[in-house]
Amino acid sequence: MLRLLLGVSDDTSNFLMKMRGIMCSFLVSLSSAIAWETAEMVIDPDGRENQRSGLISSDPKVCKELSTIMTMLLTRRSAAFRCQERASVWKAQKQNVTDVVTLNTVDHVAVTLQRASQYGDGTNVPYKDGEDGGKTMPWRLLIARLEIFYESIERNASFEVPRQLRRLEGHSLESSSKPFDSELNMSASLQQFVQIAKTTPPSALHLYESLIDGLFVLCCHPNTQVRSSAIGVIDYAFTRYGWLVRSRIPRLLSAISLDDANMKGKYGIPSCSQLSVQTDSQGKRKRLAEALKGVCSILAAPRAMRDILWSERSRLAYVKTICSTHKLISILPVEEMQKMVQYFQTIFSPFRSKIFSLPRVTDND
Repeated sequence: MLRLLLGVSDDTSNFLMKMRGIMCSFLVSLSSAIAWETAEMVIDPDGRENQRSGLISSDPKVCKELSTIMTMLLTRRSAAFRCQERASVWKAQKQNVTDVVTLNTVDHVAVTLQRASQYGDGTNVPYKDGEDGGKTMPWRLLIARLEIFYESIERNASFEVPRQLRRLEGHSLESSSKPFDSELNMSASLQQFVQIAKTTPPSALHLYESLIDGLFVLCCHPNTQVRSSAIGVIDYAFTRYGWLVRSRIPRLLSAISLDDANMKGKYGIPSCSQLSVQTDSQGKRKRLAEALKGVCSILAAPRAMRDILWSERSRLAYVKTICSTHKLISILPVEEMQKMVQYFQTIFSPFRSKIFSLPRVTDND
C-alpha cells in the first residue's frame, strides 16, 4: 500500500487517504435520510400508511447491505477476518505432523542416558524439532502460520485504533460537528452526496460515532429483516466502541418511558412519545411497537446491561422505567403485547439474576 501511494500523483494519493472517510460520510448521509423517512407514520389520502416518501427505507435489501458495510468499517481493518478459527485449524494440522513414536523414543533414550550418567557434555540436547526429533514442518504450514500472525495483528488493530482515536480526540461527548442529522431529508442528502468528495471529511471518531447512530436507526426500522440484521451488527460494534453506550442509555430508557417528546431523532432513535399518538389505518400503534423492539434489543446487549448495572443511579432509573411499562403495553396492538412482555423480560432478567437469589435449603425445610 505504501508503494502504491508513493508511485501515484499527489491528488490520487490524497484521494486514497480520504477514501475511508468519504465512504463513512456517504453511509452517514444515507442513514440520516432513512432516519427522516422512518421517523413517523404518515397516512396517505387513500388510507394507506406510508413512512413519508420511503425512497430508501422501503427497500430492505439496501438497508441490510448498509448495515453490512457499516460493520466492515467499524470492526475490520482488512479483508481477512476470523483468524482465530484459522489458528485452531492450524494447531490441529500441526498435531498431525508430529510422530508420536519418535517422540517417545527420544524421551526414553534421553532418560536412559541421564540415569547412566552418559548424557554428554550438554551440547547434544534433543530439542524435539526437525525430522530427527519427530516433527516435520512443511513450508506450506509455516507460511500459513505467518499469515495467521499477520491477520491477528490486523484484528488487534480493529480494537486499538478506536481506543487511540479516543485518546487523541477525547471522549467524543455531545458535539455539533457530528455529521449524523435525523432531519436530513432525501433532497438534502443528494446535495450532500455531491459535496462529500469535494470537502474534507469530519474527524474519524465523529464519523464512527455517527455510524453507530445510523445502526440505531436500522434497529428501529419497520422491516423485521432489517431490524434483525442491524441488531446483530450493533452488538458486535459495541466490542470496539463500547464507551459510546453509556451516553445513550438515558435516551433508550426515555424511549421506553415515553418521555422523549423533545428527543426526536436523537442518536437515531425516533420519538416514542410522538409515535404513541399516531395510529395506522386500522387504528393500531404498530410503528410504536416496531421502534420499541429495536430499543429493547439494544438494551439487551451485554455491554449495555453492564453499563446499566454500573452505578446506583442508572440502576434506579432502569428499575423505575421497567416498573412503569404497564401503560405502554396497554396502548400497543393486541398481537404485539405478548411480544413486548417477552422483550421487557429479556432486558430485566440480567438485572434480576444479579440481585435475586433463593435461600439455601436447610434440614428444617
